[in-house]
This record gives sequence, C-alpha cells and structure tokens, in this order.
Amino acid sequence: MMSNSNIYSVDKSGQLQVLMKYDGSMDISPYSGAMFYWSDNYTIHYISADHSERIINLPEMEYFRAWLNTESDTIILGKSDFLSARDEHTPLQDTFTILDLKTGISYDKNIQFKMNFDDASTRSGPSMEPLYDPTFTKVLFAWWNPVLLDFGMALWDVEMGKELWNQNSQFFQTPIEFIQPDWQLDGSAVFLSGGWPVEIYRLSNLGELIQLSRFSATLEDYLIFEPKISPDGNYLAFTLNADTNQPIESRILYILNLKTGIATNYCISPVWKLAWSPDSRQLAFVLEKNNTIILDLEKNQGVVIQKMPEIYGWRK
Repeated sequence: MMSNSNIYSVDKSGQLQVLMKYDGSMDISPYSGAMFYWSDNYTIHYISADHSERIINLPEMEYFRAWLNTESDTIILGKSDFLSARDEHTPLQDTFTILDLKTGISYDKNIQFKMNFDDASTRSGPSMEPLYDPTFTKVLFAWWNPVLLDFGMALWDVEMGKELWNQNSQFFQTPIEFIQPDWQLDGSAVFLSGGWPVEIYRLSNLGELIQLSRFSATLEDYLIFEPKISPDGNYLAFTLNADTNQPIESRILYILNLKTGIATNYCISPVWKLAWSPDSRQLAFVLEKNNTIILDLEKNQGVVIQKMPEIYGWRK
C-alpha cells in the first residue's frame, strides 16, 4: 500500500510497517510475491520475494504501460498507446518489450488486430487499456468504430492473431471504463459485467460466454463494477450500484460463491479497489476513498486502516 512516497506492508492484524520509499508506478506478482517499481522513466527496481533488489536500466524511450507476468517474473513494457495510426486503413496494433528478469534478456513483439469491419477503421477506446491474460497468450481490449459510432470489447488469441469473441455496445450498457474485467490466475477465463439487464459473465479463454448472476430477477436500474476473482477460483468479489444516478458514490460490496451461485451483500459502500489475499481468505478494499479495510471472510470481521487510500496487492 502507498501513502505519499512510502510503501507500507500491513499484516493481518492491521499493523503498518514502512517497507520502502519510492516514486513511480508499481506492480506485485500474486504468484511469487515479487514486485517492481519505477524510479524514473528508464529505471526499474525489481524486488524478489526474499526482498533482494535488482536495478534494471532500460533503453531511453517512452513506455506507456508496464506489468508483471504473474506466472514468471517477466516484465511487459508497453511501447505503444494501443492506438492505430491515423491512416484509417492501418489496423489496430500493440507493441511491447518483454524483459526476462531471470536472464536479463529482452525482445520486442508486435501484434496487429485486424477487426472484422469492412467499411471503417477501428481504434482502441481511450477508456480501457488492453488486458492480457497471466500467460500472455490472450488479450481483451476495447474497440471504437468511428464510422458506425459503435464500441465494444474483443478477445484475441495473441499467438495465432485470431479473434475469439466480440460484443458491441448493445451488450455493454455499463461504461467500459467502469467494467474493469479480471483474469483468473491460470488464464482460463476472464470475468466481466455486461448485457442488459446487467449481469456478471465468465468468458473462457476460448471465447465461451457463461452468465453467472441473476440480479435482474430482484433488482431494477443497477450497474455492476470491478469483478475480482479469488486466487483459488471459488469466489468473485464485485461492487453493485443500485442507484444509477450516482454510479460511483453508492458501490456496494458483493461476493459471489461460484460453487453455490449465492451472492452475499455485505452492505458496505462506497467500495473501491478490491484485492484478494493469496489464500483467498481475505479481501482488501478502499472504503469512502480514504480508508482501507481488510475483510476476513471466515471470521466475517474487518480491520480498518485509516487514511490509506491505495492498494497495490498482496505478498505471500
């Protein structure tokens, strides 16, 4: 967790300890507990699970995105803003550098996404970055068609350059920037909200879509945000807003048991930035944009950490 220029570690009882000082963006691997942060545009500090640190100097160029491959400590550096060239006949594309932290070897990769539109160029919407799966073989991204004035999401196979699934604005009633899909750690599926009335769906890495919730049977005029799958794959946390006139301020915490299909309303709002513990027994989240809560699901008790408005993730 971060406050100003400090990274804090928090134990299960809520005790704070300054882990390090830093300035920049950060990511944590839920598999190994390794993490990295930027100290400037061209330097990455990589901290392994045993707290040893390694400094990596990058070529002096602009990087738009960076994240850890969660199965291996590999850093992916986005070199493009995921927009096609201004030439309307140029396909949407993504370019990035893949850096292996164990060997120090890096290589570049370019992917082109030739969308199935015959009469218009297609560009990524500015509201959502491409979401690669943990194995870096599939990607879910938002698209925008300026001629048809339509938008949506598509799932692609990165290695084969093949579209697996695509839905337009008729499926996505919730603003795309609020959906925040989440991949299962093994890359087998991604979870998202969509449809009308809005429900929660599981989209397999083969493009098979399964509806998981039935809120429309009891609720009207609601939205669903930020689905987060637990590491063991048994629970899905998310926030539901029953007042669409205030889509941000009234986000209530729900947890869906994927084995029983029962969704529990925890009557806590407004909730943001959900983060599961590695053992799936605890859920951290930000309450009212200011305090962090660590909820123990087995004990049904929570620990409040005041004035801690940011969560980066858990370490084993």
